[in-house]
Amino acid sequence: MASNRTQIHVGVPDSLVAEVLEKLNRLGGTVTGIEQEKESRTGIDESIPVTNVAGFKAWLMAFCGGQSHVSDT
Repeated sequence: MASNRTQIHVGVPDSLVAEVLEKLNRLGGTVTGIEQEKESRTGIDESIPVTNVAGFKAWLMAFCGGQSHVSDT
């Protein structure tokens, strides 16, 4: 049976982590890891329903003003 979830990695400024985690939670995401990427940036590993990935990417780009990235892991 194919999984309906995918693993993503999100990099965001430290000041936006709480809002991004809240959004991922509302989209049914599950945090699988959080790490400091570099000074003032946090990496979030998340399992999220496949159907929510495109909408999350669009929201993140608008919310962070291009100061973030998302990659499939």
